[in-house]
Order: sequence, then structure tokens, then C-alpha cells
Amino acid sequence: MMYRSHPMATGLLVMLATSFLIPVAADQECDWTGPRVDCGYVGITEGECRNKGCCWNPADFQDFPYVDVPWCFTQNAHPAEYEAAKIQEDNGGGSYAELALVKSVQPELGPDVTKLSASVRRVGCDTLRLTLRDADEARWEVPTHLFKSDILAGSGPSMNGACGGSATTLEYNLLPHPFSLTVTRSGDGASLFNSTGQRLVFKDQYLELSTVLSPGATLFGAGERVSRSLHLARNGAPRPLWNRDIGPALEEQNSYGSHPWVLGLEPDGTAWGILLLSSNAMDIIPSEEKLSWRVTGGIIDMFVFGGPTPLAVMEQFTAVIGRPALVPYWTLGWHQCKYGYASVWEVREVVANYSAAGLPLEAQWIDIDQMDHWMDFTFDPVDFPVEEMQALVEDLHANGQKFVPILDPGIKVEPGYHAYDEALKRDLFVRNVEGDPYLGWVWPGPCHFLDYLLPRTAAYWEEELAAHHNILPWDGIWIDMNEISNFCTGDLCRLKPETESEVPTLPSSRQEGLGKDPQWVCHLECWEAQGLNSTQAGWAHPPYDIANGLARSPLGYKVMSVLNSHHDGSSEYNAHQLYSLAQTRVTAAAVESIRRKRPFILSRSSYLGVGAYAAHWTGDNVATWDQLAKSIAGVLNIGLGAPTSAASRGTPPASSVPVGYRWAPSTPLRGATQTCTPPARSCICGPRWRRRGARR
Repeated sequence: MMYRSHPMATGLLVMLATSFLIPVAADQECDWTGPRVDCGYVGITEGECRNKGCCWNPADFQDFPYVDVPWCFTQNAHPAEYEAAKIQEDNGGGSYAELALVKSVQPELGPDVTKLSASVRRVGCDTLRLTLRDADEARWEVPTHLFKSDILAGSGPSMNGACGGSATTLEYNLLPHPFSLTVTRSGDGASLFNSTGQRLVFKDQYLELSTVLSPGATLFGAGERVSRSLHLARNGAPRPLWNRDIGPALEEQNSYGSHPWVLGLEPDGTAWGILLLSSNAMDIIPSEEKLSWRVTGGIIDMFVFGGPTPLAVMEQFTAVIGRPALVPYWTLGWHQCKYGYASVWEVREVVANYSAAGLPLEAQWIDIDQMDHWMDFTFDPVDFPVEEMQALVEDLHANGQKFVPILDPGIKVEPGYHAYDEALKRDLFVRNVEGDPYLGWVWPGPCHFLDYLLPRTAAYWEEELAAHHNILPWDGIWIDMNEISNFCTGDLCRLKPETESEVPTLPSSRQEGLGKDPQWVCHLECWEAQGLNSTQAGWAHPPYDIANGLARSPLGYKVMSVLNSHHDGSSEYNAHQLYSLAQTRVTAAAVESIRRKRPFILSRSSYLGVGAYAAHWTGDNVATWDQLAKSIAGVLNIGLGAPTSAASRGTPPASSVPVGYRWAPSTPLRGATQTCTPPARSCICGPRWRRRGARR
């Protein structure tokens, strides 16, 4: 809810100000939408907060889950401004300017960069690109070679002269004092971007930029998260972007993917879009007056798309990040999968029952159950022996069906395991703050993680995939856990002495009665690194906490440490969001090389541009009525740029088979079916379900 002035009695104004907990005298110093930097302590009262000269406003965002933001926070509404001494134009219709800091704000967020270099360039007839960089020092920028994009590669359409034989559809104006940008659409004059009167903040670990919104604009995007609505409520709540292993059961929390862009739809049906090309942790804040970005590093690299239709915006957007991959035809059919198959013989029974029931089945998938102790490229010798797996795939192919196995990024630390030995010998793992391979814990146990930003990792990955394909000729690859998920939290970890004897290492189907802590509990001893330099200390504890998990959780919680480094010199603090993009890029190239066919990759984690290499699914859900409804918004949201997306039909209680009936008609919005009853065989859910499936 937002405070608005209203022409009513003074007494009512005082009452309203009190109810919104912002004193009249502090209105110009306090912005309840943030950024909120803690100014209090646990248990501080409103009076104590105000006596410190701080702002007070309990967190209460309309129609939104609770967000843990400070109630008592430092003053945050003072103007932050730069000015342009001189604005120059180039022959391509772009402009350049050097900016100088005029008004600095919020020193608690760090010192401001005093000189900026600004440029505005036309990218096609209907797209503008604004970049703001530190004029004196190079800063982290998203590596554009990861994208399947001529525009980002610098080989896109030239804007010199005529715009495709017609005039450009966008007009812009740079205002020097203070510096701001306005973008309008030619013809109707509609405002697409307007930073006039908004703060421009550029610090080392805090960047802020806003645009004024029209009252009737409906916003979409800023995924990935589960929500009850497809559109973004303009309620001032922060939408955090930071990839992590959180499924769609937790409403409005940042989840597996990050897509820092927003599509706006105006009441007259026209549309626009804004993309911030940044891989740093950020909050996107839609409020009634404005749309704001608060970013924890890098530069401002913003694209404004002119539309004027939603389809045109999507075309302009994917021209920048990469067109969606064309998937093989067979991937559009019905697929069967679940976590927890007891054996290859159970899988055979499931496949046979589809045929017996007269139901179509294009592909059979198997989760980590098939692996030997959950290690990539291996087979459980007891329940999924390689000879039986080969026979299964041979029979599937004979029936015109396909097979898709799963792979996880974590490579188990186990001497004698080929995938580990080879990667260690070639020095392909992400490094910890001390320069050694980072140790985490996922399904196989202690693991290192491959560095897909390292070019030579591609050759290793293709060799491992090719060797696996020679043993078992799969048709596509399913990638899970690539946020990266980590069951532990810490900058440095080591094995506990009792780890090997305490951890269950059998598939879930054979773990009943073991009485041990589950595999998804951290079994390492982990701690925060000490003796950090100022840069590392800033990464470990940034001055601005995004609303990670809607709880300001540390960025390193249950992922790789942000202090880790990649071989190209980038830190995990800056490059964390890029892991899925780098991995799917390498995997798609390898699969195409191995099979000599159009590749199919399914990735749980995602970032801008992943759709050019892989499909995506919305992760681990539960087959309830509530999640069925939310899955539609989730798929459509992530489909803004990655249209080959789907939601699994998760595991329902045994008494909830009717829920499965309703998931069947939603198949066009769903990928791999996961479970229907505890045995998880879709074809045994009864004749009513079979009729629904057969009608598909």
C-alpha cells in the first residue's frame, strides 16, 4: 500500500501519515519502497528509530507474502544525480557523454563513482541501448560471447543511414542537468522509458536506475518465481533475482532462473520492454509510480524495446539475447519420468503399460536412480545394470521412442572415477578463495564443479558425453541442479572424519530403514573464509542485501561461495547467474556434434539466452490443485524468451489421483510427467485418466 496526498482535512492527513508510519516531516527523506539499509536493531521501537533520525515503515506489501526488510532504515529519498558536460552524437544516430557526480547519496552503500561514460546506441529500428560505465576503471560486464546473438557479438545490423528503408520507430532525448534519458515511440509519442526526476546511483556494489510508469501499465517478467498471477503487482515489493535451488512451492521467492527484463502492456494494447543485461544479484521493484532496478555490481547495460505489440517486443528481445532453439519434433509429444524408479525392470513395466493402455509415449526419462551412487556417466550395477539399460534403449528406439538421461554439474571427489580424475588432471574445476577446487556436497557426496566459462572444459565435456553415448545411445540430455545447487553453505569446506560411514549412498528406492541423515543434509564441515581483502569482504557481505528468498538470505546460502573464482578471472559473485547459460551452451554444441542431429537439452536453471540452447522446466513441484493453477503462470512467465518451457506434474498424495486427471489436459503447458500415484505410472491411474491422456 502506498501513501498518496489527498485534498482532505489536515486531521485526516495526519491520521494517514501515522497509519503509513512515515512522519510528515520525513516524507522527503524516506521512500518506503527502498532501498532499505538497516538503521536499527532487533526490537527497536518506532520512537527509538525516529530519534536516531531514521525512517520507520513496517514491511507490508499488498497481496504479497511477507518480505523481511528493515522496518527502521536509513534515509533513502535524497536526489542522486550526475550531469553531462557535453553530449556528442555519432553518425549512426547514437550519443555519447561524460558524466560527473553532482549529488551523492547513502554513503552506507559505499562511495559513488565520480565519473561515468554514457552512450546511447540504436540497435535496429525499434531498440535502444543505454550503457553507463565507470569512466576510469574497467568493471565486470556480462561476457557476450555466451549468447547466440549477432547484436551482442557486435555483428548485428548497422544503424548508419536509413533504418531498413524506413525511419526509426524510436526517439530519445538526453537531458544534461541532471543527466536523464527519455525514450518515446515515433508517431504516437508514447513514453517507453523516462528517468527524469529519478535517482541515478552508481557505486561499486550498488547501482540504481528507475523509469516512470504510466498509471495503467501492466507489467510482466522479472522471473523466475511462482506466483498466483502472471503480471507483476505494482505494490513496491522487491522481486529478487539470484538463482538457487528453490522449487515452485514457495510463492514469489526467487527460484532456479533469473531473467532481468520486464514487458509492459499499456491500456491501449501497445507494449514495450526493458532489459537490464546484468548477471549480478538484484532487486526489481515495480511500484505505482516507477519501475526500479537495484543491482549489486557490474555496469548499467539497458535495452529499451519499442514494440508496439507484445509479439514485436518479444522479437526485439530475442534478437538481443538469442532466438529460441528449434527443438526436435519428438520432444513435443508425451514424456514419462519420475524420481525414484526402483529398477530398470520397473521402467520397462511402465513403458509396456503405456502400450497396453493405448497411450502415446514419445520418450522415457530416468533420473539419478540409474547412476552408481549418483555419479554422472555411471550405472547402478544392481538395479540398472548397463546391459539391461542398453536393451531398454534398444527396444525404445525399435518402437520409435526416445530416451533421455539426467546429468548433474557436481563431479564426485573419488580417485579412480574417470570423470573426476580427468577433470582434476586438466584443472577444470571452479576454485575456492584459496585457489583449490571448491568442495561442495550434492547427491553423490563431496563434489567439485566444472568451470564452463573455461574454454577447454568444452572438449572434456564432449568427450565424456561421447563416451557415455557410445555405451548408451541417448537422444537428449536433462541437466539438473545447475543453479548451482549445494547442500552446504560455506566459503571453505572439508570432509568430516565420519562422513563416509554416516551418509547413505544407495538410491532412494533402497534407503528405507537405514536410519541415517538424508543425502540432502550437508555432511561437510564448512566455514567462512578469514583474512579477506576489501574486495572479497565486500562480496561476502555486500552493503545492499537483495531480498534473497524474501528474507535477505546471504548470497552464498546453499550455492557455491561467492568468493569462488573462475579460470577467466571472474568471481562467482559476478558470474553466478551465468552457470546454466555457459553449461547449456557447451552441452548443446557437444550433443549436436555427437548425434549429428538437432540437439535437445532440458535445463532446470536458466538465465537470459538459455532458450537459444535448451528447453526449461519449472522444477520440483507437487501435484496439488494450488500448484496446478500456479504452474500456468510460471510456464507463461518463463516463456517470455524461452518458449520451450513446461511444468512437471509433481507427486500427489495417494488420495489425490483426481488432481492427476486435471493435469492431463494441461499437457501443452507441461513437459515430463513425473508421478500420478506412489508407483508413478501414468498408465495405471484408471480409465478416466487414460481417456484424458488419449484425447491429447
